Amino acid sequence: MKALSKEGHLKKPESVVAWLYRVLNSTLADFHRGQARKRQGEAEYAGLQSLHSQEFNIDRATVCMCFYKLLPTLKSEYSDILRQIDLDGKSQATVASELQVSPNLVKVRLHRARRALKRVLLMCCCKSCHDSGL
Repeated sequence: MKALSKEGHLKKPESVVAWLYRVLNSTLADFHRGQARKRQGEAEYAGLQSLHSQEFNIDRATVCMCFYKLLPTLKSEYSDILRQIDLDGKSQATVASELQVSPNLVKVRLHRARRALKRVLLMCCCKSCHDSGL
């Protein structure tokens, strides 16, 4: 199909075989690049899913104080979900039923909240917190 749609680009009719090889070669290269991107995306997604499917047991004493200062700077829906799941230890299903939303929405909101918190912590939190483990 690609060769037929590009037949107007053929300059010399006697070189049709070489031209078809180039069209086939570029088509196969495009296909394999797309498959590699798809596999890489699936692997990254699977890694994120395994990370987020784990329950986090966080000891309040070991949480950086920057966390508590920056939590209110997030959107309220993000700070609420982080408090309930990560700090209070509630399950995602429990939070979903309390908020009367789907479990999938809770999972997405939690992922976005953690990403937003990470971004804010990396910008604002001092290096000494990271080094001391606070």
